[in-house]
Amino acid sequence: MTPGAIERLLGGRRQDWQARALRALLRIAEIPYGWIAAARNRRFDRRPELAQRAGCPVISVGNLTAGGTGKSPLVRWLCERLLESGHRPAIVSRGYGARGGMNDEAMEMRLILPQVAQVAAADRVGAARAAVADHQADCVVLDDGFQHRRLFRDLDIVLLDALRPFGYGHLLPRGTLREAIGGLRRAQMVGLSRADLVSDEVRAAIRQQVRQIAPEADWAEISHAPASWITLDGRQEPVAAAATAAAATTAGAPRRVAVVCGIGNPIAFVETLRRAGCEPVAIREFPDHHHYSPADAQAIMQWARSRNDVDWLVCTVKDLVKLRELIVDPAVPVRALKIDVRFLEGEPQWSQRLHEALRGDRRQL
Repeated sequence: MTPGAIERLLGGRRQDWQARALRALLRIAEIPYGWIAAARNRRFDRRPELAQRAGCPVISVGNLTAGGTGKSPLVRWLCERLLESGHRPAIVSRGYGARGGMNDEAMEMRLILPQVAQVAAADRVGAARAAVADHQADCVVLDDGFQHRRLFRDLDIVLLDALRPFGYGHLLPRGTLREAIGGLRRAQMVGLSRADLVSDEVRAAIRQQVRQIAPEADWAEISHAPASWITLDGRQEPVAAAATAAAATTAGAPRRVAVVCGIGNPIAFVETLRRAGCEPVAIREFPDHHHYSPADAQAIMQWARSRNDVDWLVCTVKDLVKLRELIVDPAVPVRALKIDVRFLEGEPQWSQRLHEALRGDRRQL
């Protein structure tokens, strides 16, 4: 099921009898899931000594919900700040959906930040220790680690997606919450990603709800800004170049693009494309973390070629790293949009928290 179909079902936009019946069944399945998640959290709350140390500071970036909240650009931002301050960060992840030892997030990071070591394993305690022993990391960024409590962390960062911050108000599988929203109490930093896509009133309401649960957490509001285009061979082109080319060829009209994405939140990606000077005229969704086959790539190119109104085929970087080996002779130019985070609020406080987490190191971030 595509992310769009899931949103229509769980968000209640589908009101046919089949959808209502399925939501009722999912609500029943939500109950045992909630019991298990709560029991696991109680175990670590009562016995904090169960969390094992990695041998270096650990900064976790996670979320309350399944699906895309924009963690990858924030993980990259953290690693860039750490590198700039003279640290040797490594990224540790579970490696969900990995093939050949790396999943799509890891391949994306290797393309953009090749100097940062990555270790993926279900045993993230072992992976973090391997990052220290094998890669001489002096700090670890734990990707998607909020619910992985067996690894001790010095800083817990939680991202909420402004478009759907609390998972439709239900735990999995009825909603997308991985745990009850009270879990935010464990976070020292809470960020509202894609904050620029909602009104000031909506942002204030989300912030107030977070404040009631985690009053001590530092708050930040973050937007996702178009940074550059990446070609099939890995070259980066300024986003401004696309706007200039469009102005020269179509009298200032936006570049018309067909969009392919296998991510958790395609709606937000399409909106970011518009901000990059594009007009998405067609979109083809795949499930999150989709593994593209040669047949998929061929069908995608045929679909793009059949659209006479398309200048480019555009995807996310996570999709590009999986498609680039499969598309040998593109009939339509292919580009991925690299996205960076921009802080609308809270960056100084977050930088200070990062400095404090790297205790014993006097170099400011």
